[in-house]
Amino acid sequence: MSGLLNELREQRRAEQAHARALRQTLAKAQNPIAFAIIEGIVQESTRNAAVLQALIEARGGEAASDDAGNVTEDLLNEVRQETKEEAELLTGAGVLARESRDKRAKAILQGLLEEQKRRHSTMQALANLLQKEPTTLTDYLDLLGKYVSTPH
Repeated sequence: MSGLLNELREQRRAEQAHARALRQTLAKAQNPIAFAIIEGIVQESTRNAAVLQALIEARGGEAASDDAGNVTEDLLNEVRQETKEEAELLTGAGVLARESRDKRAKAILQGLLEEQKRRHSTMQALANLLQKEPTTLTDYLDLLGKYVSTPH
């Protein structure tokens, strides 16, 4: 197990270093499309580092206990609020995707809409999981697995 944990830690450090390096590249990106692409990759590397940290804390998915820990009412309320905000973003993205007349822009906006749908679905699933009693580490790992394996 310690070998896997060490490898997870090393990969997390590599993702963090990659994100830091790309942030420096962003300062040089004068093209707004290049900036948007690089910023997206920075966010994905940052997300990957967070996922790896979660796996480290879950001992590579092989934690001795399936106890997921406590969920505070504040966290549940915040996730519910963010889920509502995601729904509003989803509505706006849908309007933009439908109204665009340029085929290239329409395809990009349609991709953003699909990403919004994925995020909203994930937030809803997280809210449902947070209010479930009892919630296990396995429940959280299953949701995390769906989140990272869904195309985006």
